[in-house]
Formats: sequence, C-alpha cells, structure tokens
Amino acid sequence: MRDFEYCRPQSLKEAVTVLAEKGKGAYPLAGGTDILIELKRRRLPASCLVDIKAIPELRGIEREGDALRIGALTTHSELLGSSLIQETVPVIAHAARQMAFPEIRNRGTIGGNICNAYPAADLVPPLIALGSSVLLASASGQREVGVAEFVLGSRQIAILPGEVLVAVKVPVPVSNAACAYARASTRKTGGIAATSAAAYLSADGGVCRQARIVLGAIEAKPRFVAEAAGYLEGTSISEDVAKAAAKMSVSGLSPIVDPRLSVQYRSYMTELMVRQAVLEAWAEVNR
Repeated sequence: MRDFEYCRPQSLKEAVTVLAEKGKGAYPLAGGTDILIELKRRRLPASCLVDIKAIPELRGIEREGDALRIGALTTHSELLGSSLIQETVPVIAHAARQMAFPEIRNRGTIGGNICNAYPAADLVPPLIALGSSVLLASASGQREVGVAEFVLGSRQIAILPGEVLVAVKVPVPVSNAACAYARASTRKTGGIAATSAAAYLSADGGVCRQARIVLGAIEAKPRFVAEAAGYLEGTSISEDVAKAAAKMSVSGLSPIVDPRLSVQYRSYMTELMVRQAVLEAWAEVNR
C-alpha cells in the first residue's frame, strides 16, 4: 500500500476546503469497503484520504416535498431499517438487501455505491429509474446532477476536483406508480450482480402511461432501454407484453467481457430480470 496523508474534517466546509487544498490526489473516505481494497492493490493514486465519516451534514434520511434526501453516509443497513424508505421507495431497501453480507452493509454507504461506479452496483439502476439525482459540494458551491448523467462508465463519474457527494435526492413515486428491481447472481448469498434490471411504471385506468427500464451489470454503465419502455406505454401489461419488452431490452447490447460468465448467459438472464421487474412493478401499481 502506498503512503498517504490522512485528514478527518469535522464539517462539510472543512472537508471541501481540504479537498481543494490537497488537489487531484485527495479522495473522500466513507465506508471504505472498496477504496481500501483499491489502495492495497495499488490501483488508486491517492496521496491523501479525507475521512468524511464525522460530518453530520452527510447523514440522515428525510422527506423534502415530493422527494427524499438521503445523506451520502447512509449505510445499506440504514436504508434497510428506515421506515421512511420502506413507506415511500421500498425498492431502495430491496436493492440494498441484495448487497454482499451484513458486515459490508453495515459499513458500505449509498454515496460510495454510486461513486465507485461499478457496473454491478445494486442501488444505481433503481435510483436512475426513479429519476434520482446527486447533490455535490465544493469550495465554490453546490450543484445537482442526475444519477444517470453522473455515472459515466465503469469506475468513472462526473465529479470535479475538490467535490464531495453530499446527498442523494430520490423522487417519491406518486400513488399510481411503482418501481421494482430484479437481479441475478451466480451465488445464493453475497455475490455481486451478474445482471440486473429496474422498472418504473405509472398507470391510469389500467393502462401504462409511463415506463422506464434501466439495465445494470450488463455493460460498463447502466443503460436506459427506450424502445422497450415505449412498447409498454399505452398497454395493459400482461405476461406476454412483459416478455416482449424484455426481449427488446437485450437487443443491441454490448455485454461486459467476463471469463466467469458468457455473453449468452448475461443476455438470457437480463431478459428474465427485465420481465420480472416489469411484472413486479405492474403488480404494485395495480395493488
């Protein structure tokens, strides 16, 4: 492991000041479940770790109008245990439950899951399907970026030098809408997603009025499948309709090359996950 400087700011203002002063080699440290592994493997050119765990502004889950504000340091276990999450966006709790083991869920954070930008990140597809955004802070101010625009590719994010992710803003689905998430893994427990899909649907009079489908863990970044979503709109979704949309979803994909999993397996399982997510979201809408 490389030598690096360690800082532990006590406020957001202090954190962004330190990040600005230390420059390109400064990295925020939250749960540490990924960044410490990267350091040990010498894959992270960090000269300074800025430990943000003591900053109160980065914690908490609260409702602000028609959206939830989830602090970047909120752990996966806290997402699971939040009654507010369960009542408003239960798909986030469901996705958090899929991740790794309790020990990792107790430390890993929503901010880290997004900023690591791993193709298999479980929270990212449902967050994108819901239309979520991230709130970023730097010494020069704050800005808001959609999660879909923030995740650029595998381990690539649209963050500027000196910025830190403060919170995630998640729109609360209206009463006639729902979001579902399905994923497949090669292991029963603790395995990363081999492929995943999130489906957001709204309905009126038994007909789908709006649909968004987002694929995860199949390409370097999450993918919207507009054709399949458009096919669902204006229909009363049935098993056959969901199956047809799922088949459309895998057309034209460029699956990740992985020696553990064949392209055929990933494509086949993606189709199944889309169908499952669509049917689950539709059942929830019409409950």
